[in-house]
Amino acid sequence: AERQTVQLAVVKNEETLTAAQWFKRGIDFAYERKDYESAVVAFTKAISLNPNYSNAYIMRGAVFDEVGKYDRAIIDIEQAIAIDPNNSFAYICRGLGYYNDGDYDKAIGYFNKAIELNPDALAYCDRGMAYSQSGRMNLAIQDFNRAISLDPKYNDAYYERGRMYSNNAMYDLAIADYSYAIELYPKNADYYVNRGIAYYNKGHYYQAITDYGQAIDLDKKCALAYYNKALACENVNHNEEATQAYRSFLIYAGHEHEKLIQYARQRIAALSI
Repeated sequence: AERQTVQLAVVKNEETLTAAQWFKRGIDFAYERKDYESAVVAFTKAISLNPNYSNAYIMRGAVFDEVGKYDRAIIDIEQAIAIDPNNSFAYICRGLGYYNDGDYDKAIGYFNKAIELNPDALAYCDRGMAYSQSGRMNLAIQDFNRAISLDPKYNDAYYERGRMYSNNAMYDLAIADYSYAIELYPKNADYYVNRGIAYYNKGHYYQAITDYGQAIDLDKKCALAYYNKALACENVNHNEEATQAYRSFLIYAGHEHEKLIQYARQRIAALSI
């Protein structure tokens, strides 16, 4: 009876929440708890209370994009733009949808619109990513530099500029940017993985192994940290450690890693001889 009373109290309390409070819950579910199903419910509640809540559509669309429901993400972002054509963040999110699909020119078009409405660091950084992926390095550098000038503590801008440098074999510059991103926000496993890759490509295998270990400490399910650690361990003849890292990679690897999965299995077999 006591448990039922508590449940009824929770339901009653939820019935009094405003659209803004549901929105805040959605943010918490999506970004703090990674509970995307509950986030969608919360943003939907916010929209039901305020059908013109453009940011709720944006964030629900972002969650749909995160879980691979791209069609529903597009519908939500377009609805947000229809409600508020001057919401720059809606154009950023729409641009990111095209970016994730590999359509960089369309992504740049939406980022251009976002910059026209609100020339902030996020918009410049995202357009820089699209320029980088489409091979326009000089334009990418300009945008990353602009993002950093607008917000010198914007860790993702350093990280994305570092990725661009690394993709162009400019490893010292990449390591410097990754290191500053880590200094600003030391809890992102991807930062360590990518700095480790830059160290690896310079032949600094022990430093790479250390970074992959840091990434794994932050995210035990970081498949690429295990895979890259295994490669580095092989280069310093730490074959048992390499085998274990390959095995851990196989536990956490997803379908998008199919080629790496095949290679990992081959290396486990070879190292066991």
